[in-house]
Amino acid sequence: MMLEHGFVTSVTVTEGIPNCAVQPVRVNTEYTDVPVLHDFRGLFFVPEIGSKVTMLKLGEQRFIVGVLERNPDGENPDLAPGEFAIQLDGSTKIEFTKNGSNYDVAINASGDVTINADGNVLIDGIDFDQHTHGYSWGDTAGSGTTDSPS
Repeated sequence: MMLEHGFVTSVTVTEGIPNCAVQPVRVNTEYTDVPVLHDFRGLFFVPEIGSKVTMLKLGEQRFIVGVLERNPDGENPDLAPGEFAIQLDGSTKIEFTKNGSNYDVAINASGDVTINADGNVLIDGIDFDQHTHGYSWGDTAGSGTTDSPS
């Protein structure tokens, strides 16, 4: 077993498995069809062309096991032991930070945030479709509870 690193030169995805061609550092060759290993079921990662990756060599087979680079904008999450974050750019990040014995979850996006659910979307235990806020429109409009003024 040996670790190597190199730069991704192409990416293909076959049956959900990303395979990369990798130009290793200090070797005049290119490894093709190097599959990307996942840390756990449900976590998917497809390297970008130009990414510097770590490969594990077992016999003659190589597997990409990680990326050796910082975010392009130089901003990386400031995490404590046991915390976790996924950061794609300076504005797009999902962060799980420890708050006593609990975890806080923060979601930031440089674009839209889309939530799709076959069931209900709950906010503080309230079905989002039924979520309302009290309002007051001054002396002439009255007050009440609704999603928008009527």
